[in-house]
Amino acid sequence: MTIGEFASRTRLTQKALRLYDAQGLLQPAVVDGRNGYRLYSPDQLPRARRISLLRELGVPLARIAQMVDLAGPTLSDEVRAYWAQEESQHRARADLARYVINVWKEGTRPMYTIETRDVDAAKVLSLSKKVKAPDLPTFIPEATSRIFSQIERQGAKPAGPAVVMYHEPTDAESAGLVEAYVPFEGSIDPTDDFVVRVEPAHREAFTRIVKGQVVFPTILQAYDAVAEWVNNNDATITGAPREVYFDPRPWPEMNDADPAADIAFPFTP
Repeated sequence: MTIGEFASRTRLTQKALRLYDAQGLLQPAVVDGRNGYRLYSPDQLPRARRISLLRELGVPLARIAQMVDLAGPTLSDEVRAYWAQEESQHRARADLARYVINVWKEGTRPMYTIETRDVDAAKVLSLSKKVKAPDLPTFIPEATSRIFSQIERQGAKPAGPAVVMYHEPTDAESAGLVEAYVPFEGSIDPTDDFVVRVEPAHREAFTRIVKGQVVFPTILQAYDAVAEWVNNNDATITGAPREVYFDPRPWPEMNDADPAADIAFPFTP
């Protein structure tokens, strides 16, 4: 059948069909060598319908390419996982919207106690990776667990809490460079993707938050509070913002009300 007939049968536009052809998702059964006309087979209707439904759900084309050939039950599981992720991101955006509305409409923000401290220079073992915001809850515990295990394996000792530094902005769409590190005493030979470096001495402003606040976008409020304190005190931020996870207990064993992390910015007065 012609592209027009196929478009009518599948409720897809001809423009969409040309795009799916270029993407390799749904190529014509035959392309007429004389005039370039695209001809489709009735056997391609189910595949086209799958693609159409997935697009209506908002699934990106790259992910559709991974899903479209899956068997029915497996495809259902993939759609369920995708939609759970979408709902989670929607809830996060809704929370962020409420926060922004309250700040701009009422001019109020949650109160945070800001403190300062001096941090000595330290040898650290680190792992870095480009990470999107939704993947942080997986990256942070995996990276810090690997670091502590590597320190123990090489006969060194941890000399401080795990720290996560954000060298670049990260959000749901763009991956930013994130570094997890642990200070240590002793000697470690860097292997694989581990890096040994010295974290310079610095002064930092910080606020302490509980486990229940270590979620997006709630955690942004703490970052905003510390950055605002630095600016209001005519100081200058001199390093990447960071989260200091001072409680050594496994994350699942902690309650939402337990103090869990410090949100910190290095600064100079």
